[in-house]
Amino acid sequence: MLDGNGIKILVKGPKYVSLVWLSRHKTSKHLVKIHVKTAEKTYDVVVTTDHVCMVYNRDHFFEKTAAKDLRIGDFVAVYDDAAKTELAGSISNIEDLGATDEWVYDCEVEDDMHAFYANDILVHNS
Repeated sequence: MLDGNGIKILVKGPKYVSLVWLSRHKTSKHLVKIHVKTAEKTYDVVVTTDHVCMVYNRDHFFEKTAAKDLRIGDFVAVYDDAAKTELAGSISNIEDLGATDEWVYDCEVEDDMHAFYANDILVHNS
């Protein structure tokens, strides 16, 4: 586990908050690559199948959803760095990358929502 002292992470708002801690560990879990499309761009993030993602529900509130339960057409928040704005993007593809023995990272941010932008897609802390 690494101390995140002094590192700032982008969260919903958008705003930057302190990284509390960061851990790195090997995993044998399956990975998926989630492709999210907006009118302007496609975003991608790779997570384990049990990683929690933040998905808009029918009432436009966020629900925590495991990556294995995501569906094409689900809407998630993305951050457009060029426009400096948050957008809703639609999941256009979910690619099964299979089991891995790679390093994965978990982090905790100093924010009540406990979510942050990973590769410009809003995901839960770990």
